Amino acid sequence: MKINGIFAAAMAAAVALSAFGCGSTGAAGTKSDPAPAEGSTGEETAAADEADTGATTEYSSQNPVMTYAGAYKEESSEEFYLMLEDLDAIDGVHVTVVRSDPEQPYVYWEINGVIDKDLKIAYKDAIKGEIRLTENGEAEETVIYEDGSGSFQITKEGKVTWQDDKEDAGKNCVFAFDPELTQQEYEAQSNDFQNPVMNWVGPYTDSSTIGRSMLIEALEENTSLCRVTITNEEENGTVTRWTMQGEFDEEQMTIEYKDCRKTKGSVDENGNVTEEETLYENGTGRLKISAENDTISWIDDVEDMGSGAVFVFNYDYSGFGDDGATSEAAAVTEEDEAAFQEDYYEDEDVGDEDLEYEGDDDSNETSED
Repeated sequence: MKINGIFAAAMAAAVALSAFGCGSTGAAGTKSDPAPAEGSTGEETAAADEADTGATTEYSSQNPVMTYAGAYKEESSEEFYLMLEDLDAIDGVHVTVVRSDPEQPYVYWEINGVIDKDLKIAYKDAIKGEIRLTENGEAEETVIYEDGSGSFQITKEGKVTWQDDKEDAGKNCVFAFDPELTQQEYEAQSNDFQNPVMNWVGPYTDSSTIGRSMLIEALEENTSLCRVTITNEEENGTVTRWTMQGEFDEEQMTIEYKDCRKTKGSVDENGNVTEEETLYENGTGRLKISAENDTISWIDDVEDMGSGAVFVFNYDYSGFGDDGATSEAAAVTEEDEAAFQEDYYEDEDVGDEDLEYEGDDDSNETSED
């Protein structure tokens, strides 16, 4: 679930209002004993009582960040805030950090990362931008960089620390969970437009090709933009990837793209892609989503690599490597294929002879007799 209320509050900061709900620890309450928002229920007050650990009881999922999702305030600053949100049900995390000093331009960081079992959120390709007011009172946004890297650590006390490798912006910062601010953000979300592709984000595996997977990510909350990464792993360690950005058409249920970049490399012992070379750029094509069957097909205009592909959501997904390659545990196995055929095709009147497999292992191909 992605939350956009932070940006509405940020724009308010840009016009000299309190950003990100800065007043949530004012006269109505303190950091250690926040007062419930007006109209809040007893359950909301109880949730606030357990906020000292940064945990909420609203979520229960495989993704550990759901336990800590919400808004956080830097303990020593009234202008530094952080928002933790889940990107998927597995390990994807979206982090928004804002700095809203009334005397300075509003600064934000947009970050997508992956959380591990130790509650460390590693990230790269973070975006930093700033918003200034022009003379006529309009907001002007500038992107400062798009290659930030680092990590966040959720501590045993439920607080968040930030290691910013790009410019050390998080030095000595400790963010504490703020229940009132979290409530304000969730209320703001109810009036915000959500990127419709959020209904389809997450990991998928190709039922027709062993070792091929796909990851869909939403890029911006107020648009239909998304990023798609298709990864094909071979037994010899070679990894081919297609990375593209496109716009989700909710009426046609398609994702059109014109900027596909195809690369080829190899996986090292840590599961990371090395010696990656670019084979082509600016490839075109589309993904077609079937809401009826919850499957996705791929039309590749360049090489027709998507012919016969049927991507299904991978509930047993164990994670992508640091460079986007799937781990061995995330690869499609023959047992996965058999289970898929039994569950998916029994009502579709599709025989094994219609399934095509790619790869070096001839034993993975079904018989056409």
